[in-house]
Amino acid sequence: MSFEIIQGDLFDPSHNFNALAQGVNTRGIMGSGIAVDFREKFPAMYEGYLDECSKHSSVLPGLLHTWYDEDGGVCVERPAVYNLFSQVHPGVGNASYELLERATYLMLQEAEDAMEVFKSYDELVPDLVPDLIDGQFRVGLPWIGCGVGGLKRYNVEHLFRRFLSDSEVEFVLVEQPER
Repeated sequence: MSFEIIQGDLFDPSHNFNALAQGVNTRGIMGSGIAVDFREKFPAMYEGYLDECSKHSSVLPGLLHTWYDEDGGVCVERPAVYNLFSQVHPGVGNASYELLERATYLMLQEAEDAMEVFKSYDELVPDLVPDLIDGQFRVGLPWIGCGVGGLKRYNVEHLFRRFLSDSEVEFVLVEQPER
């Protein structure tokens, strides 16, 4: 469907995002950048991420951790979170284009599957899914890997456009104001 870049706050509920994405490391540390905001806004997601890292850190690079709600089910009141394992170690300059590419592909598949689930909910119980406008599933993205991770925006934008532009899911990269 589309990939676009807008200015604003990734967490602004008026965007009607069904999911939000972020880049993470495999060591269970969300200690800087936008990851701190994710950790604070979604503490149950953070606990699930820590659990995933403690069990599987050696196999996580390039994979995806999806959080829907505290019970592990689809939640229509707040966005899901896609944690893209784009770096092994935390810290400056440790993100990898290869890992981000693999995780982006998995996020695309997960979002397309979630869109189909939401569409079926919308057909069965129309009032249950108020934010699914005309069957559209929206995912909000920051510049994954471009802050602390050290990736170049041009390359990340190219990667996102290549993978996400032809999807029925609407992917929106939100450029947040400088902190």
